[in-house]
Amino acid sequence: IEKLPKEKVSLPIFSAKVTGNPHALDKNNLAGQFFLKFLIINENIKYNKEKSFNNEAQIEYIKHQKVKTTEEIAEIYYNNNLLIDEMSNMVLARNLIGLQKNKENKGWREFYNNHEAWQITLYNLSKIDTVTASIKNCLIVENPAVFTNIIQDEKYKNIPIVCTYGQVKLAGIILLKKLVDSNVHLYYSGDIDPEGMQIADKLKSRFKENITLIGFDEATYLKNISKVKLDEIRLKKLEKLEDESLAELAKVALEKKMSAYEELNIDKLKEIIARW
Repeated sequence: IEKLPKEKVSLPIFSAKVTGNPHALDKNNLAGQFFLKFLIINENIKYNKEKSFNNEAQIEYIKHQKVKTTEEIAEIYYNNNLLIDEMSNMVLARNLIGLQKNKENKGWREFYNNHEAWQITLYNLSKIDTVTASIKNCLIVENPAVFTNIIQDEKYKNIPIVCTYGQVKLAGIILLKKLVDSNVHLYYSGDIDPEGMQIADKLKSRFKENITLIGFDEATYLKNISKVKLDEIRLKKLEKLEDESLAELAKVALEKKMSAYEELNIDKLKEIIARW
């Protein structure tokens, strides 16, 4: 813990340097489990200090923390300058500008100049300080088919757009955080099904007023409703949504028990981004 790196480095490389074994700090090893637990405790202590919790309150807070998801764990490592899965953890994007030490990254600039889409890995992002866009709005879509349809339309060649490929990986979270830090407003579109609404709920919880959900309303759901029936296991996921508007929409979905897909809402997305 005392030897945590000051710059981003791969977890196996760090592990090899401090223990002699690149796999000593893997999550499936006891030492790795202790190491991760210490990182989680450190994260919580930092958070609680900001909240001015006393020591007793800190202990209670840590004890009641929920089990972390894979992406949350990856983010904890990242926050401590440790990278896992840094080359395959990626997000698809177009028309974004990346800066290193206040200078534009030439690779990002070439993609931007040619309005080319490219896959941004967690490793790429670890080298970038700031991500911004010439238009201070960015469309985030869940599905690659929607992303492809929009970028193939010349009318929208200047629109900043990101595709998460479903569940938002750490590379996507880091990219969106950097955009928000640059005062770029996010607009998220996805499927109206339990998994799509969970993604929207997590993003809304994290980015709050910096993100607007597109298409997550009763009118859009009823217009685009499919014949794909939702089973009871999937429907259970709708009972845990925190955002009020999503919770209201969930009531309708629980009644209809059908999905509505983002691909059927492309015209509405284009109507919105045309105004940017």
